[in-house]
Order: sequence, then C-alpha cells, then structure tokens
Amino acid sequence: MPNLNHFMLQGQTAPAHRRPRKSGVQLALAAVLWACGVSAPAGGLGASTMPAAPALRSYALDLSRYFSTPEAQAADLAQCVAESDAFPAAVSADPAVLVERLRSAEDLMARLRRHIAYFKIEGARDIEDHAAKVNGGKAIRAKDKVDDAVRAMLLRLGNDGFERAVAARPELRKYAYLAEKAARDKAHELPKAEQSILDEMEEPAASAFWSIYQQAQRSTPYAKIETKLGVQDVGMDAAKLSLNPDREIRRAAWQQRWQGLASRADVYAGILLGVVRLKDTSARLAKFPDAPTAVYFNRHLKRADVDQALEQVARHAELQKRFQRLRAARISRFSGISDVHSWDLELAPPGLTPPRLTLDETRAMVPAALAPLGRDYVAHFQALLDPVNARMDIASEGGKRVNDGFSISAVGVPSGLFIQKYNSGATGDSRVVIHEGGHAVHGQLMNEAGVSQFYLSGPNWMSEAYPAINEILMYEYLAKQSKDPAVRAFYLEAGLRNLMFQIFGSAQEATLEQTFYDGVIAGSIKNAADFDAVTAKVWERYEIWPTIDPELRHVWITRRLMFQDPLYLVNYLYSGLIAAKMFDMLQADPLDFQQRHGKLLRTGFNDDPAKLLKEFFGRELSQRELVDGAVNVLSKKLDELEMLYRQLEAAGK
Repeated sequence: MPNLNHFMLQGQTAPAHRRPRKSGVQLALAAVLWACGVSAPAGGLGASTMPAAPALRSYALDLSRYFSTPEAQAADLAQCVAESDAFPAAVSADPAVLVERLRSAEDLMARLRRHIAYFKIEGARDIEDHAAKVNGGKAIRAKDKVDDAVRAMLLRLGNDGFERAVAARPELRKYAYLAEKAARDKAHELPKAEQSILDEMEEPAASAFWSIYQQAQRSTPYAKIETKLGVQDVGMDAAKLSLNPDREIRRAAWQQRWQGLASRADVYAGILLGVVRLKDTSARLAKFPDAPTAVYFNRHLKRADVDQALEQVARHAELQKRFQRLRAARISRFSGISDVHSWDLELAPPGLTPPRLTLDETRAMVPAALAPLGRDYVAHFQALLDPVNARMDIASEGGKRVNDGFSISAVGVPSGLFIQKYNSGATGDSRVVIHEGGHAVHGQLMNEAGVSQFYLSGPNWMSEAYPAINEILMYEYLAKQSKDPAVRAFYLEAGLRNLMFQIFGSAQEATLEQTFYDGVIAGSIKNAADFDAVTAKVWERYEIWPTIDPELRHVWITRRLMFQDPLYLVNYLYSGLIAAKMFDMLQADPLDFQQRHGKLLRTGFNDDPAKLLKEFFGRELSQRELVDGAVNVLSKKLDELEMLYRQLEAAGK
C-alpha cells in the first residue's frame, strides 16, 4: 500500500518519557491470549514504556513442504521448463484433445507456481540470493509460456469452435471466461516478433528507471540535526524526529527533509519523464490512445469510468479537509500550539503512549476482530497464524531479508505469510498481518475449492478489496474494545486515517499521476517545476496542508509506485470503495454477508469482475453508489470521532 502522506509516520515509537495509559483492548486480549496458550508478558500487555521493539522469536515457513530436497526441486523445475517449451499451441478438432491440453496446462502451471512460491521465499529471506531470483524468473517465464500457448490455441479455435467443443464436452464450459479474455485482448496484441522486441526493450528500461530512482533516494543529501538523543538524519530518522517533543526540532527536520528531496528534484523529474514516455509509447504500439487507457484496460476498467470516479470522490474532498481540521484543532487544544503545521501531526496527547501489540497479541486480536466474517474464515486465519503449522516467515531481525510483506499460495501446500520483521508493535504492524494474512487465507480458500489455475488472479483492485475489509474490522474492534476514551480515540483516528486514505488519498494520487501522463504527452509538463505546480493544484483540492506548508508541492517525489509500478494507484481507490460497501453490508446483515463473502473468496476470478461483484452485492452498483456509500461510512465515523474529542476535552484530556 502507498505511504500515508502526513500520516505515513503514524504509529511510530513514542518518546520514552511518556507514560502509557492502560489500554482496554490490551487487558481484554490477556484472556484471549491465555485461551490461545500464549502467556502475557510480565507487567501486563503493552505496559512497557521502553521504545524498543517487542521481543520476537523468529518463525520460518517449512520449505520442505514444497520439495523434499533442493535436488528434487531442481529436477522438477528442469522437467517443467522442458514441458512448457514443448507445450503445443496448435488447435485440434477433437474436443477430447482440447480437454486434455487444458487440464495438462493447469497441472503444469500448478507445479510451476510451487517453484515460484519456493523461490519467492528464498529470495525474500536473502536479497543477495541471485540464484533464487534467476530460478524464480525461469519458473515465471515458463508459466507465462504455457499461458500464452493456451491463449493462442483458444484464439485459433475461435468462439464458434469453442462453443462446438463445449457442446461435445460440457466440462469445457469452465474455460469459457478464459476464451472470452483471450478474444478481448486480441485487438491489442502485437505480432509475436514485435512483442518480443518490445519486451526486450520495455522491461529492462522500466527496471532501470526503478533502479535509478532507488539510487537517487539513497544518494539524496539530508541534513543532520542535534537532539538530546544525539545527531539524527532528517531523512533516515524522519519518523523519530516527527515525535520529538521540541517543536523547533520537528519543524527543522520536516522542512529540511523536503529541502533535501527538492535538491534532487531535477533528477527525479528526469526519471519520471522517462517512465511516462516509455509507458505511453508501449501503449500506443498496442493500439491504445494513451498509457492510462492501456493500463486500465488490463485491469478491466475504462478510462472514462475512472475519470468519473475520480471526479465523484473529489466532490466530497471537503470531508477529508474536515477530518484534517478536526485533527489540527484537537492537537492545538492539548498542545497549546495555535498554528498547527504538518510537523505537529504526530503529537500524542499528554500521558498517552500509542498502544503497541506484540506479535502474539496480534495473533490473538485478529480472530476476535474478524469474528464478524464467520467461524470458517476465522478458523482459516487462526491456522495461518498458529506457529505449530509453520506457515509464517517472520524474523526477529531484518538482516538481508527483503523489506516487504506478502502471501504465497501453491496447490498442495498450505498458504503462507512472509513479513520481513515485526517492527515496533505499532498499529501498522498489526495491519500488515491482517492484510497480507487476508491474501493468504484467500489463496488457501481458492485452492481448497479447486479453483482453476487460470482463475487464481484477477484485477488488483478487486483482490485488494478482500483484505481491505479486514483492516476496517481491525480498527473497529480495537476502538470498541478500548475502555480508555483516549486510546479509543487513537484507534478511531487510525481507522479513519486508513480508510480516508484508501478513498481520498488514492483518488488524489491517481488524479495526480493521470494528470502527469496527460501533461507530459501534451508537452505542458517538462521539468521538476512543472511537476511541483501540478502537484500543488491537485493537493489543494483535497487537503488543507498545501496552503499552510507549500513544501508539499514536492510530494510527487515520494510516490514510489509512480516510478515502480506506473498507474497502479487507482487500484486502491476501487478496493477502498468496495471494502467500505462490504463493511456497510456486514453491519446490515452479518449472516447473509458471511455466506456471500465465503462464496466470493472460493470462486476465484472465473468471470468478468462486474458480473462477480453483481452476484456478490445482489445487484449492479453504480460508481456513484459506491462513492456515496463510502462517504456515508466515513461521515459516521468522523461524527463519532468528533463526539469523542468533545468528551475528552470536557474531561480535560
């Protein structure tokens, strides 16, 4: 998920001098932990005032479940690659042959996915493991080759030929959507030779731009600031500096961080200009009018619909501004700061240390938070997080592990969860567990249901919506279980930040990126100053902060997905809208939602996304309904937070 603008530092370690209040949810978790066979730490849950990360024993996925020995793995991969190279794309007039080939393709892709998962874990455990990257790439290319052969076969067969085959062998009906997708993509497919040349040029160039961006980040010069804790770097130590009790230090650190980024703005602009032109050229070669249209097409979206959704969200931007003003007023009241700025946003009320949960506490919290989704879903999540099952890969130290969190799934192997390390025990750590764990449970449910290898993945905005509701439920649970109003306000704020960013933050980022593409191609955006100007204009529509702190015109530099995975950001808008609607449905009729939710997760992506969602929701929902529904959910939560602030103020807190 992209960083949370001003909220990206939320939940970091609080200064050691602040004494925590007892969290009601932490006390409630003690009983749950006991029931799960986990002992609470001495002194009570979350009672430590030390800023160090909670103690964590390492957990490791059992890779022997994938292959008994490295030799067995190597031999099977070699066999899989040979089979993928020889996989026929020719059409047979015999429907029985078509059935056999499609089933053979599924079996081969399942075996290759096991290799992909195996090497993804190996490579994630050690970023310097070059062999894992090479072999993982080999498995991915082999799977893609099988996928391409099947698509070519279905295209040659044609719709009429496929329907005749289905009439003869009805079991082929399960592949109807696969044939439909092949026909849909045909108009934008290049001849094989041309596509090969484009791949040889585009992929290395895109990778090079991303590498240069990362190098620019590492080499961006940042100032040093003297603090009571010693000299700190305004780039590397930004999170710690945002919590410094000395306002002058916070201000200097915040402003100097942006100055450091601005000093390399021309470099970042050159990279982004290259990314945009590369994507646009590729899109036009594939007969699309522009890059956004091409990327949206591949995600089953239309640019006109995306434009409409972005504008509909923008019309409600005052709701996000209301939240920001409310937060600023709250900070002003408890801190005495009359002119709250961006560098004040991480201040916590006096006497409150942001609650932190150990991994064992999070393991106990997750089933309770997700209880509304039903016993079966919760049982699958508990099985994932139970150390006895060796399905988690989480280290006590980052070491050479990749800084990431993700799930892995393969037929015949229980799905797994990888997290570099469980950092400080802040709320964001629990969010990673419940989100990425949601992907793992989804993968497990699809495998148990026997979903075809062709239907295990779909548009990102759809698959991201499923764990997004987990996040909403987590913050909802933590807030409701907190007996202390200040702690309840903390969790309610965190939940609002999260969902507010899903809807409004994603919309403003997607609008910004799309505007960049239009401007670069039209020639109106040529340099860093132009990127700054466009950013300021878009940001001012959504936030109160750009007019207060003009340094935010440089925020485009920090949006790494624009450089790493162009035009991905709009996925989070749609996933947020769907998750908000799911939450609303769950509140209205829990039992009905549980049944629909369970069926949806076990279905996979075997039909057009619009049809799958229509069946799930019970009717077709317009974008306006989704936007209005999300705004309604946010409005209610914002009203709740405002009332809670008033209670705290009346109590002198």
